[in-house]
Amino acid sequence: MKLSFATVSCIIKKLRLEGSTKKVTSTGRPRKLNAEARAFIEDEMQKDDEVTSRPIQKKLVRRGVVVHPSTVRRCKKQQGWTL
Repeated sequence: MKLSFATVSCIIKKLRLEGSTKKVTSTGRPRKLNAEARAFIEDEMQKDDEVTSRPIQKKLVRRGVVVHPSTVRRCKKQQGWTL
């Protein structure tokens, strides 16, 4: 197996900085949708599986969760709601 010099130097740099070469699973950035908002989206999809992201986003705004419709769309996809 051949590795380039750049690859080896990146691995060494990571080992020096972090003390390990393990892959980081998360960036540490907080989620835009908390568990309660995700459950709300799931409930809305259970009621009507053809509802679009925009009406759900508007309902979330009324509940105090301000997110973009694309965030709702991404959450729906992660929960398995696809066309």
